[in-house]
Amino acid sequence: MLAAAALTFVLSSIPVVGDTACPSPALVMDGMRSLGLSAGAARCAASLKQVRGGVVLELKDGEGHRVAQRSIPVEGSCREMAQSAALVLSVWCQALEAQNLPRPRVLEMPVPLSPTEPRRTRVWGGVGLVASQAGNFRGGLEGLVWVHPAGRALFVAMALSAEFPHALTLGPGTVQWSRTAVSGGVGLDLVDSPVQLGLSASAVAALVRASGTGFDVNHAATGFSPGAELRGQISRHFGGWAAWVAVESRYWFAPAHVAVVGLPGQSDLPPLESRLSLGVGLEVR
Repeated sequence: MLAAAALTFVLSSIPVVGDTACPSPALVMDGMRSLGLSAGAARCAASLKQVRGGVVLELKDGEGHRVAQRSIPVEGSCREMAQSAALVLSVWCQALEAQNLPRPRVLEMPVPLSPTEPRRTRVWGGVGLVASQAGNFRGGLEGLVWVHPAGRALFVAMALSAEFPHALTLGPGTVQWSRTAVSGGVGLDLVDSPVQLGLSASAVAALVRASGTGFDVNHAATGFSPGAELRGQISRHFGGWAAWVAVESRYWFAPAHVAVVGLPGQSDLPPLESRLSLGVGLEVR
């Protein structure tokens, strides 16, 4: 009975703050109340920080010094994660009460809710809408996969993209052309927080298709074009899903030309392509 009263006193002095959405600070405090505890004002404070693949829970004293830290992985629902965070706080408070200190100090022992989960490779998949500038603006779609090795800032990026045809006027008619491309490369997470910033460089291979309309005889042709891509992306993670905006620049190495039989000269397809994409993704592993 006395132990329970002591635990209630310690936990009731820990407000929870942070900008996480899953779990939210309010949901963690609900988890504390579900244990028969409440949060009030205090000598200690708990904070939640969103990181890729989970949430970091920190306990600080009244002077802002860190007392303990624990990663809560993205597993189960937001309410289940909040319950896990509340139980971790209870373990910390039991340890602090046992030390009987006038103010907390950094705990020397790990305080896992269960045996510490090993870091794991995470795989994300997503789809996006693309606006492409290559002579004129056209829309398109892309599908992406990112592989983040455990504990590394580097990641592997792969994508498949397709665009609605661009238009090029030649003589009495129009040539409709498009590139359907696959890409693969590596990237680096420059900022890892609720809002993330990443840069990547990829090799690109495209199937180029051109077809004529409005000519006496309309023809179609296909070709292959290799290229390179630089991509900068800002994303916001919400538990197991994310939203992003990205800016890309592609350069195509092999010159591509279109010509009309019976007309002099030819036109070159733009070798430089600028792209803007918006999309959403989910953690699939």
